[in-house]
Amino acid sequence: MPPLAKRFSARLPLGAGNWSGKQLFILCAACAATACFTFFLASGDSRGQHKSAAGGFAAATSVGVGAGRQCRLEFASYEPSAWEKKWLFQALQFQDKICPTMLQGEDREMTDVWMEAMLEAFGGHSEKSEVSKLQNNTVWSQFVYRNTCGGEVRQPIEPLVGLLRHPTSHGACERADRPEFIDHLHDGATHPGQIENKKYMVLQPLAASKIAALYPGRKYLFDLGTGQYKSSSLPWLTHWYGSRGIVFDEIFGWELKPIPQAQYWQAFPANMSEKMHFWNIGVSYDRAAPDNPLNIVRRIYRPGDYIAFKLDIDNSGIEQALMDQLSTDIIPMISEFFFELHFHCPEMAPHFGPVPVTYPQALQMFHSFRDRGLRLHYWP
Repeated sequence: MPPLAKRFSARLPLGAGNWSGKQLFILCAACAATACFTFFLASGDSRGQHKSAAGGFAAATSVGVGAGRQCRLEFASYEPSAWEKKWLFQALQFQDKICPTMLQGEDREMTDVWMEAMLEAFGGHSEKSEVSKLQNNTVWSQFVYRNTCGGEVRQPIEPLVGLLRHPTSHGACERADRPEFIDHLHDGATHPGQIENKKYMVLQPLAASKIAALYPGRKYLFDLGTGQYKSSSLPWLTHWYGSRGIVFDEIFGWELKPIPQAQYWQAFPANMSEKMHFWNIGVSYDRAAPDNPLNIVRRIYRPGDYIAFKLDIDNSGIEQALMDQLSTDIIPMISEFFFELHFHCPEMAPHFGPVPVTYPQALQMFHSFRDRGLRLHYWP
């Protein structure tokens, strides 16, 4: 049986078991894209066949060991912070003055709390200091999980406020009095105001030892809209997750813009190229298609795996179609989800252009997915 990496990868030259690259090229040229993916996906891998006794896919959030038995974290509730509730309830009032609002009064003070915690969190401090700085329920929202072995686990996440991205990265939101918020967090963004700065997100907040215990399975990264390696999100995601002890076993990437194969793979670090499955085509959003990324998640997932999923392909119709397919069976399979939703507001109009989604709708959408158990971050 050929390894999964060889069955999925679009890397050239191809090698899939006994198939030569030339044979596979002829095969794929002779059949429709969906049929090709059906062939590859049907060629077997027992990981995708793990099902519950009821016949559906098992969907534990994570797995650990307790008193000689398996433990799971099951989503119980999402608790938005007081700050997030304020923005959710007053979104219509704030939508045309987001940055001015964030620069005043309590919003300014809570931004300080948020960014000061990020300065420390991304500085690699101890588990105790990380957790203690993320317990202010006025600022931080919380995911609450039931431990099947007893008790509960609370995991903080950044609040859905302001522009939903880094609160001081936009030129209109910059803080001259706290330049360290953006200077310290600079991560190579090229837009004015470092609009793509990513270090505002509270990603997996547990210590590496706890992550290893709760997620002993395989680690997967799905990157929809990946681009070329050096200019893509892959270096940042793999570096940050690696610092938390999450080293991805396999990475699945899609990019519509044509990229010469030799050029694409030459940029990849040697220790990552064999993990990468790359499709230089558009993302399939057909619910029944085997190459639909969400169907691949269903196929490979088993409890204890860690799956991070990023969606940013700059095609609102396809993005919305995929978001609509995040049903109750698949949400527990995804440990962390990143999505850039284009919405209307004066500050982002030069970047997003005319879009039908209003700011209140964007806030409500993100809140509703979190309320269903999806650990969803706004991707910049």
